[in-house]
Amino acid sequence: MDWFGELVFRIYKWIMRRITGRSEIERVARLYSTAQSTQDNLKLHSTTLHFIKLLRQSKKLSNVTTSLGIPSSSSNTKFNDVQQNLNTSSHEIIQQAFTQICSIKRISSSDSKNSSTCTALKELLQIALTLGTTIQSVIDRQRSRYNSDNPQHEILLEKLWNVLTNNAVRTNGRVTSEWGTIGFQGKDPATDFRGGGEFALVQLIQFVEKYPDEARRFLKEPKDEVARYPMACCGIGISCSVVEFLKSGLLDDTLVDLQTSELQESRIHKVFCDLWLYFHEFYVDNHPETVMDFPRLYKMAVANAEAALTRSGNIESLQQGPNANKKLN
Repeated sequence: MDWFGELVFRIYKWIMRRITGRSEIERVARLYSTAQSTQDNLKLHSTTLHFIKLLRQSKKLSNVTTSLGIPSSSSNTKFNDVQQNLNTSSHEIIQQAFTQICSIKRISSSDSKNSSTCTALKELLQIALTLGTTIQSVIDRQRSRYNSDNPQHEILLEKLWNVLTNNAVRTNGRVTSEWGTIGFQGKDPATDFRGGGEFALVQLIQFVEKYPDEARRFLKEPKDEVARYPMACCGIGISCSVVEFLKSGLLDDTLVDLQTSELQESRIHKVFCDLWLYFHEFYVDNHPETVMDFPRLYKMAVANAEAALTRSGNIESLQQGPNANKKLN
């Protein structure tokens, strides 16, 4: 949100507080409770999103937001400094967050008239905690560096090679320039994973297992070899972009209705796959002359994805073809 939009939003909250005598958080919880009673799924979704947005933006609730594991746009805390207390149970985290919100926003939890509102608030906090748990899990694995002494990492790396090369045998062993065949830049792929960590490796495997034919085709396009981008490194970059989407809140829309972190992570992998499929067609359709066009086209494709996520909550609606270089409105 730009400064003007934030100013308008703050003025709106101040006016509504004066009119209703309730904070925005309390009003959202009341709306959520009403939507539950009427089984209005669209209203449940929109109020949940609004609640998460309030948590991300509120300076007064930054401690609550941090305890839930959600990066706060209003805090000086860096994304990679946000940590959940892993020694605290989910119930305790929610109860502590609930108590803090009631204190800060002056919600009387002992008033029987607020019973349904307080119940809704705790349910919204549970949704926020699930999302925060997913975010922190992804961040932790992105920060976990590729380790060639980790058998699981090596198994996944070999799987990536085998899918993309149809089980070709490397003649020079583990550390070799042959990795360049599938788009790594160094002789040891471990060095290319420094930005994306373990999570990027997992996402690469997700893509090649779900789209093996497309992945092998990507290695051979465009027709002019000098215009081909390094595929594995590109995948790592796309993974990093998706993680930034996640941390900034651009994926909230597509995640909040999923009730477990496992389901949410599966959706994040889908976003990754969708973005790579889109980017490749975008890249090829814009007829790059050499790989030097890659950074410019990649930046434009990510901007298109950000616009689509902001507009509709997903990137499936992204336009493709020669006109895809135009930013979506």
